[in-house]
Amino acid sequence: MSTSSFTFQGDLNPFGLSFEVGKLADNLQHQINMTDSLSWIVSGHQVKFGIDYRRLSPEEKLSTYQQALFFGTLADVLANSATIASVSSGRPDVEIVISNWSLFAQDTWKITNNLTGYLWIALGVQHSSFLA
Repeated sequence: MSTSSFTFQGDLNPFGLSFEVGKLADNLQHQINMTDSLSWIVSGHQVKFGIDYRRLSPEEKLSTYQQALFFGTLADVLANSATIASVSSGRPDVEIVISNWSLFAQDTWKITNNLTGYLWIALGVQHSSFLA
């Protein structure tokens, strides 16, 4: 079974307009994001702790062989005159997983009627893996 899809992208310089077909046009981005926090007031201090987890897993669907045409303007597209033509080969269907963990702690307290103290501590860890 064969499916065909395409994208047509236009932006400002330096890339101009492009047209893509096949597996490269089917790339998707999957994302999970979970956050939670806990706070309470203890003798004039408002204390808060939290955690954040984010997982990105884009689908990088590449072809073993790829042709790309880049057009400088819409007039070039209508005239079928590509500004740049590219042919490349690579490793197909690479899975990328990026995981981020973040922890934080914060303390807010009233020093005087006109002055509030604030302390924030954060720690973050990122892990990336590329699976073939």
